[in-house]
Amino acid sequence: MNETTNQQLIRLKEENRRLEKQLEELNKKLLEAEAFKSHFISNVTNEIVNPFASILGLSKSMMTAEEHQKEEVCHLAGLIYSEASFLDFQLNNTFTAAKLEAGEVFVEVSPVELGQLMEEVLESVHPDQERKQMNINFELLPESPLYLHTDREKLKLILINLISNGIKFSDNGKSVRITLKVSEKNLEIQVADEGIGMDEKEVGKIFDRFHRADKRIHSLNPGNGLGLAVVDGLVHVLDGSVTVKSSPGKGSTFIVSLPESLSESDFFDEDGLFAKDEEQEFF
Repeated sequence: MNETTNQQLIRLKEENRRLEKQLEELNKKLLEAEAFKSHFISNVTNEIVNPFASILGLSKSMMTAEEHQKEEVCHLAGLIYSEASFLDFQLNNTFTAAKLEAGEVFVEVSPVELGQLMEEVLESVHPDQERKQMNINFELLPESPLYLHTDREKLKLILINLISNGIKFSDNGKSVRITLKVSEKNLEIQVADEGIGMDEKEVGKIFDRFHRADKRIHSLNPGNGLGLAVVDGLVHVLDGSVTVKSSPGKGSTFIVSLPESLSESDFFDEDGLFAKDEEQEFF
């Protein structure tokens, strides 16, 4: 066997080792993906079945309540509302993630009054906020009524996911700070929490589907690992960007930048005629 043949064999062995290593890494990633999906399916099942079971049980209790138990009935109705809101949020995330994966998410632009939108967002997260006795501090800059031309429902889901994430990973009694700032037709959203925080390696994974910062099976933090992936996908659809600053034990700050969206339609009055209130401030 000549020297050239020996060199070819050595190269072939090296190439085989390289391919074997790549195959091992690929198999490892596939196993991790399957584990994530299995955990995701388990979480989604629990987070759909459990609220449904609660709603059915609470509704039955209301049906059998006596006439003099008005206070108890009101309390049960509040619990039903809380469970239904949580279920609606989880299903919305799941359906949105599926549409993003299929490339079936389309932008529907309208003038959005940010103050009013935030009232709805804060109402949605109020049950979780109350359960953990947390403070939510909200600031809108500038303070006058602000309108942004964008997709209202997508912006709303982005905000709910970011705030819910801050509440979820913060201890009882902590605070979440939210700032919405409009400047030169751009909206900047900052959501800062006082939660567990993350190291640089963890920050690089949080927008992956099915990824959860708290992977413990019996974690006190509910969630299916889709929230931040949905945020990332929707921000991309709206031609924006999202970044995060975080340190272990020092909380996290999510920063979203969204430009005003373009649309063939403009602002219309109740009769469908073009109208723009000069007293309103549009960006």
